[in-house]
Amino acid sequence: MLMGMGVISRIDRNAIIRYGTDLSRWKKLQQFLAKNGEVYPIRDGNGKIKCFAAFPHVSIANKLSLLLTKFEQEFGMTPSARTRIECDPEGTESQTIEDFLKHRYFEERFMGKPSNGMSAEEAMDFWRRQTQSPHRS
Repeated sequence: MLMGMGVISRIDRNAIIRYGTDLSRWKKLQQFLAKNGEVYPIRDGNGKIKCFAAFPHVSIANKLSLLLTKFEQEFGMTPSARTRIECDPEGTESQTIEDFLKHRYFEERFMGKPSNGMSAEEAMDFWRRQTQSPHRS
């Protein structure tokens, strides 16, 4: 959708990959925190709770959240950011990443379109591994 809106292009590929990686990490951290809570007890030698401490996951998730928000603002993925970016969301056709990559794969394989970096086939393999991972949320 961002490509269709003219917000990103091929040169942004690494930023998009980093965003996907960070988003995946953030989701896993959120799953851990939902299951375990944000704090754990610290006990004395007799097993009595002295105090509570935050899991390191809390700090890491917060830092990732800030990075993701910065990316989303930079690339027009928040309502306020879209007011500062010239784009045409009305004329954009909704397309899944998988549909985009299938179309791109067809262009590369049968129409000779160059792949400037990661090919559509490699990207599809990467995407499938990410979406079929048992740790995926």
